[in-house]
Amino acid sequence: PYGKQGLAIAEWGGNSDYLTVAHTALSELYYKWGKAPQVLKHAKKIVEFAIKSQNVQYQLIGTMGLADGYLLAKDYKASIYNYNKALQLGSEKSAVIQLDDIYKGLSEAYSQTGQPVKALDAYKKFIVYRDSANNEKVRKHSVDLDKKYQLAQKERTLSENQLQLARKDLQRGELPPLAFYS
Repeated sequence: PYGKQGLAIAEWGGNSDYLTVAHTALSELYYKWGKAPQVLKHAKKIVEFAIKSQNVQYQLIGTMGLADGYLLAKDYKASIYNYNKALQLGSEKSAVIQLDDIYKGLSEAYSQTGQPVKALDAYKKFIVYRDSANNEKVRKHSVDLDKKYQLAQKERTLSENQLQLARKDLQRGELPPLAFYS
């Protein structure tokens, strides 16, 4: 119900970006529920509005949604076509995180069409990109932790310096004036 309400609000506003996001949410929900016709309906809308707003990232997401929807519908030829189209978009955008999903889907679709060599090749690429995406996430997390550590060290040094200055002021009798309120 909330997804449909979100879509209704986006349709009322008419903003392509909001419509793209609303259709993406519904497409993902229907995919999780295994409802191929609804996945395809909303994935087509994602592509339509992403093209309208010139958003290549959502064109990629919508094309992957089409590929996933066709895979659910057991239309493997259409699924392979859309995964390859998504692969082209993903390669242009260097979207490593989505390339692993594309190759995983291609592997399954090729497997279902009796193309074991292509299925294995796609699966091997899926593993490479999945590991690459995981390594990138670990690297980013490591960089974030390092930044937090460096900031904590600087704050500690600053606090120590302020404490030393306060001690020197106290020793010299140069304390800032205190205000008392009653």
